[in-house]
Amino acid sequence: MSTSLVSRISPFVEAAKQLLLELEQHATVSLDTLGAGSGTEFLAAIEKRDAILEELSRVTEALAHERAHFGGGSHEERREVQALMSKLSTAATGAMASHQRLIERATETRDRLGSAVKNADRPDAVATQYAATTPGLRQSLLSVTG
Repeated sequence: MSTSLVSRISPFVEAAKQLLLELEQHATVSLDTLGAGSGTEFLAAIEKRDAILEELSRVTEALAHERAHFGGGSHEERREVQALMSKLSTAATGAMASHQRLIERATETRDRLGSAVKNADRPDAVATQYAATTPGLRQSLLSVTG
C-alpha cells in the first residue's frame, strides 16, 4: 500500500515543490517592482503570488488527502515517504524566507511613504524662517492678486 502511496504522492510533492520555487522566485520580482516604485506592478505581482498560493493550497490538500490513507507500511516505505516530505519541507523553508523578506521590505516601504506623507503636511522650518526674514518675498507670497 505504501509503495503505491509513494507513487500517488510523488506528483503532488513535485507540484508543491515547483509552486514553492515559483513563490520564491516571484518574491524577487515583487521586491524589484517595490524597489522601482511602481505600485501598479507591485499589486499585479502580489495578485500573481495569491494565485500561486491558491494553487499550492489545492495541491497540499490533495497531498494531505492521499497521506490520510497511509497505513504505516514497512520501514522502507515510511522512509521513502519521509524523504519526499523532507524535500518538500526544504522547498517550503526557502519560500517562507523569501516571503518574510518581501513582508519586511513592503513594511519598510509603507512606513517610509507614510512618514513622507506626514512630513509633507508639516511646515518646513527653514523655508518659513527664510520667508519671514526676506524683505519683499513675504508680501509676494501672501498676495492674492499676484
